[in-house]
Amino acid sequence: MMPRSGRWPVGWFAFAFACTAPPEQSQPARIVVGVADTLVVHSRRATQMPVRVLDAAGHVMSVAGVRFRPTSGDSLPISATGLVKCTRRADVRLRVSLAGLSTNALLQCRPVRSVHAAGPMQFILGDSSQEMQIDVRGMNGERLDTFAMAVTLTDSMVVTVQGLRLRPKSIQGTVAEVRVGDESARFGIHVYERATTLDGIRPEQKFVAVPLHLVSGEVRRWHLPTGQWMFTMMPYEDEGRGLRLRIEGANCVPATLTRRRIVCQTVKDAWVIVYHPSTRAAPALGGTLLVRRVNS
Repeated sequence: MMPRSGRWPVGWFAFAFACTAPPEQSQPARIVVGVADTLVVHSRRATQMPVRVLDAAGHVMSVAGVRFRPTSGDSLPISATGLVKCTRRADVRLRVSLAGLSTNALLQCRPVRSVHAAGPMQFILGDSSQEMQIDVRGMNGERLDTFAMAVTLTDSMVVTVQGLRLRPKSIQGTVAEVRVGDESARFGIHVYERATTLDGIRPEQKFVAVPLHLVSGEVRRWHLPTGQWMFTMMPYEDEGRGLRLRIEGANCVPATLTRRRIVCQTVKDAWVIVYHPSTRAAPALGGTLLVRRVNS
C-alpha cells in the first residue's frame, strides 16, 4: 500500500531494488565421478561414462565441457568427452576436468558375457528378506563377485528391492529382470498367504502356503476344488529327502521350467496328499506346501 503522502520513503525503494536484483550465477565447485571416484562399465557397447557437476550448494549443473584424459593403466579407446568401449577387462586411471576444476578417477572395464539368476523365489508374507542368487560371468568365463546391476519388476507392489535382497510386500506374483551391462536374466517371484489348511480355500486365494511338521508315517489330505493348480513342496525333494507330495484324481505334469513344481487340472474328487516317507521310527520332517491357483 502506498503512503498517504503519495511518495515512497527512500528506504523502501532501496529495499525493493535489493529484492529484485538478479542473484550471482552459480559456479561449478565439484566433479563427482561414479562411486568413490570409481566407474565400473559392464557394457561391450560404446558407453558414456557418467559424471556429475555440482555447485557449492550441492546443486546439479550441466556437464557440458567435461573432459576425460587417461593418465595410466591399460590402453583403451576413450574419447575426450568420456565415451568408452569395454571389449576386454581393463583398469584405467583418468583425469576428469572442467574449466579450472579436476579430479582423479578409476575406470574398471568389466564386460559381461552372461547373467544367470536362480529362481523362482518363494516367500510367505511376513517372512524376512531373501538374497537373489545372481551369477555374472566375464568374457573369459570368470565369475564377477562385484558388479553393478539394475532390477526391474513387472509389479513393484509384490516385493521391495534392497540391493541384492528382496522383501515381500503383498500376496501376488511378479517377474524380475536383472540386467548387468548388455546381458540380463528373468525369474519369477511369488508371495504366499500363510494358512493352516487347504480346506475351504476361497476363489480369491491364489497363493497359499501351508507349513507342515509331520512325524514318521503321518499323512495329511485335503480336497481341492476343480481348477488348474501349481504345487510345490519345499524344501525341494532333492535325493529323496523331505516330505513327499502326491496328487490324486487330477491330471498332472511337471512344470515347464522345473520338475520341482507340478501343474494339475483337478476334477471333482481331487486330493492333495503330503506324507512323511518313512514308516519306521524316524525324525520328524518339516516343510511347506505351496499352492498356486493358475486360472482365475
